[in-house]
Amino acid sequence: MAPKIAEPIKDLAFVLRSVAYGDDHRILSFLTAAHGRVDMIALGARKSHKRFSGILDFVHCLDIEFKPNDRGLSTLLQCSLRESYPTIRESYEGTVLALQWLGLLAKALPEGQQVQGVFGLLQEVFRRSAAENAAWLDVAFRRQLLSRLGFHIDLSRCARCQAQAPGRYYFLAGEGGLLCASCHRGPERQGLLDIIPEKFWWEGEAMAPSRIADSRWILEESFRSFLGIEIPRIEFGL
Repeated sequence: MAPKIAEPIKDLAFVLRSVAYGDDHRILSFLTAAHGRVDMIALGARKSHKRFSGILDFVHCLDIEFKPNDRGLSTLLQCSLRESYPTIRESYEGTVLALQWLGLLAKALPEGQQVQGVFGLLQEVFRRSAAENAAWLDVAFRRQLLSRLGFHIDLSRCARCQAQAPGRYYFLAGEGGLLCASCHRGPERQGLLDIIPEKFWWEGEAMAPSRIADSRWILEESFRSFLGIEIPRIEFGL
């Protein structure tokens, strides 16, 4: 019996990575809405504007059609622009930040893996990037991405005694959150001046530079500890 020929699939997608292959082709990693991360080859992508419209670029939401391949790379057949984010492209800081998010997703998501809610999360932060404080949006995105990957960190109370009183707290990735001064018995380490309320991550409440700096340090530690990923620093104009 002849092998069954896979039918083309249509989906929404963001480009995570793009690498030249030969003189005319590109190897691309996509984050798709329904199929997670899918790596594909785009034959003739460097010359064919008819099929790819010159939009195989970062910070575009695309309608794509591809042919899956269980034995190797899927083949991108065609694509068109669904949504553009001009305010990101008009800002150097916004462009660098968006590219870092895409690079982080390329490292954190294995090929073929679908993680619920990640596509919508990226779409939301791209849409909100023009209106929100960039530094807060960055830490909010990274913390919510960790939760969707299965690594939820609670920074609103002590992980052991559940204390929420004002005072110094210490973050330990192995505890999945904070320890208050009474529960922390290890060597002295960088501490937080206070807890970070849950509302901060959703609405940007109390966006003091110190709170954002604490959040960035905690997320750097978390990605390093849980996923082995180093997050490069961006200096925001807070």
